[in-house]
Amino acid sequence: MLQLWKKKGFVTLSIFVFCGLFVETQHAWPQEQKEIPIAIEQSFGFPTQKYIHPLVSPDEKWLIYHRTDVDWNLKTVSGFLFGDVDDIVWKKIFYSKVGRCDKEVVPLPRLKTGQNYRQVGMCEKWSPDGKFLAFFVDIDAKDESGGNYIVLVDFSGPRPILIESFRASDDSNIDFWSPDEILYIDEHNKGMLRKKIGGEAIKVIDFQDGKRDKGHVYYYQLSSDGTLIYNYRYFGNSIYTTNLSAPSHFTLLFSDEKEPARRSKDDLRAHSNDMRQNPVFQDKPIPKDFTISPDGKYAAFYYPPGSETSTQRVSLVLLGTSLTVNEFYIAEGSRVRWSPSGAKLAYIEGTSVQNKDSDNASQRIWPNPRFFVLDTMAMKRKDYGIGVTENFGWTPDGKHIIYSMKYAHPSIGAYKNGIFIMRVSDGKEIGRLSRISATPGDSGTLTPSGRYVFWQALNIHAFFLVENPFRREMNANQE
Repeated sequence: MLQLWKKKGFVTLSIFVFCGLFVETQHAWPQEQKEIPIAIEQSFGFPTQKYIHPLVSPDEKWLIYHRTDVDWNLKTVSGFLFGDVDDIVWKKIFYSKVGRCDKEVVPLPRLKTGQNYRQVGMCEKWSPDGKFLAFFVDIDAKDESGGNYIVLVDFSGPRPILIESFRASDDSNIDFWSPDEILYIDEHNKGMLRKKIGGEAIKVIDFQDGKRDKGHVYYYQLSSDGTLIYNYRYFGNSIYTTNLSAPSHFTLLFSDEKEPARRSKDDLRAHSNDMRQNPVFQDKPIPKDFTISPDGKYAAFYYPPGSETSTQRVSLVLLGTSLTVNEFYIAEGSRVRWSPSGAKLAYIEGTSVQNKDSDNASQRIWPNPRFFVLDTMAMKRKDYGIGVTENFGWTPDGKHIIYSMKYAHPSIGAYKNGIFIMRVSDGKEIGRLSRISATPGDSGTLTPSGRYVFWQALNIHAFFLVENPFRREMNANQE
């Protein structure tokens, strides 16, 4: 089996047809229409099974990944004796041509004397055309040269070529504004920079505006149209929104800033300038987190659960008007998932144990949380009546949901392993392509064309990259 994988890249998969009936009601539990017996031997690099974090380029030519075994060239005597985990993981990024099992190393900047890599590839982002790879490296050094760097590598040729590296904030993301331009936060958290690959960086947003010398941005999200939401920490937390087309015009959405007991004249002046507008949502506490829709029209704000519940409230805000247009409850720690266009969002409802105080354990009911899709234009919600776990996501066509594991009716404690694909239009499950589930946070990912699917396996250091066996069925449902 391994030799077949190495020679041909992808094994031929046999398809078994299972007959089942799906009744479209709120509590219907769909049966798989097809099942694909993908085996553990088909994982990448089997039987080594020490490779994790697969990521395929948008043009479907390249695969990058990490490994988890010890790099003995980097292992120190003290690390060997005391188990220094920094010498064990994420010292390199490996790459392969899709369809092969190459174990080549992505080039890294040459270190100076006294420098070492703490970690490589904490965040990896492909350019939209798949020609460039950007990722973070954390450099350990005794002088000011240490810290967080962004590395850019050119994958447009037969082999990757290192382009450049430069400093960035520890709290920065990596966003491609165009195929050859990236956006990131500068190393001092003072502003957002726009940089053409191989060119100079230009500041597009000044977060401090010459006033807030002690504050910094520690979390932000950016949409495809340039809408930015960021959390600025300065005598408390404040959430702002702006757009890259007009960065000097911003809106203060939430704030919990407190007046300190003592403050310098400069701090007072900075604070008064910073609070030149009142928060839009003055009657609400500051949310603990937020996500922005891909088109920049909406933002979902998350509020922590109260003492009597394990669910969290989500407020859906139309950013153009700063109006709350919907509110609902989801499972604690869960997140909504926006469709690629931003026109829909999917989420799992929050549930609580019924009769949890009963002395009779058999009387306690553990309801399976149901899966919903909300149309953000019509504000209509569709209940699919199935128990999808938190490991779910949209496929690139925006017409299907891919998910790992599902609740087996009626107990929340029973799961069905595997990777599944479901049609959004009617909730019909197209099939289960493997009995091997993904790790928490990984639903399985389809490449842009839908040709391949990849995921990191649960409880083993291995991942899978196989041809999507349901591509024909998915394409037939595009009308």
